[in-house]
Amino acid sequence: MSADRKATRPAASRLRGKQAGRGSEIGARVAALRARAGLTQGDVADRLGMSQRLLSYYEREATDIPASMLVPLADVLGVGVHDLLGISESGPRKPGPKGYLQERFEAVREMPRKDQQFVVKFLDQVLEDYGRRRRKGGNRARK
Repeated sequence: MSADRKATRPAASRLRGKQAGRGSEIGARVAALRARAGLTQGDVADRLGMSQRLLSYYEREATDIPASMLVPLADVLGVGVHDLLGISESGPRKPGPKGYLQERFEAVREMPRKDQQFVVKFLDQVLEDYGRRRRKGGNRARK
């Protein structure tokens, strides 16, 4: 890619390893996660619609990876973007989009008190039954 073309790209469109304080660790992390997933460079490249040579470059030499590639790459490797970037999930995070359960609980919060009590009793019963089955070795916890 020419220097002129690279300079015209918006800064947010590329993740620069050194600017992010990660150096070339990103490529090594991608290679390690790919190996852990039992995938070859060819497997990953095919799934991402790129050449194996380009993926090899990202893993071994590049100091930046296109930001638009992070989510698809993480999906192929079966990890989160935070894993690719080497960022711990334990710190405070911005809230993401609401999940299905959170939306349901917020809807219950809007109900009249009597209806809320009914939902809570029902939920308590379901959770108690689930706990009983789990202790007996019936259903395994779902993720």
